[in-house]
Amino acid sequence: MRTVTFFVVLILSDTCLAMTGNDVLNQCRSLFQNDASVEQAMEGISCAGYVSGLNDMAVLTSILLEKPGYCLPRKEGLGNGQVIRVFLLWLEKHPAELHESARSLFLTAMGEAFPCSAE
Repeated sequence: MRTVTFFVVLILSDTCLAMTGNDVLNQCRSLFQNDASVEQAMEGISCAGYVSGLNDMAVLTSILLEKPGYCLPRKEGLGNGQVIRVFLLWLEKHPAELHESARSLFLTAMGEAFPCSAE
């Protein structure tokens, strides 16, 4: 049942709004601008929800597959703001990859920032 559920989620996620790294970078930047217009602020809020959803998807996938793609700090945890900042910083440092799917870029960014120990 877990495998079926995973593949249903995977298939449905492909039909949802697909964002690239460029989309995320452009829309989420407004979250940290003091002079953002109302339209930019709305894009930023939408982008924050998208990135939060990516994080939730990754956590769910790691539970279903019993193999995490990254390991968040257990004691302190991370707020959505920090997750977004980590992702945006990674995107800014990898401009050649911004045309790719935000989902795969998110997993790569988080895996590099929060690798799982070999314990």
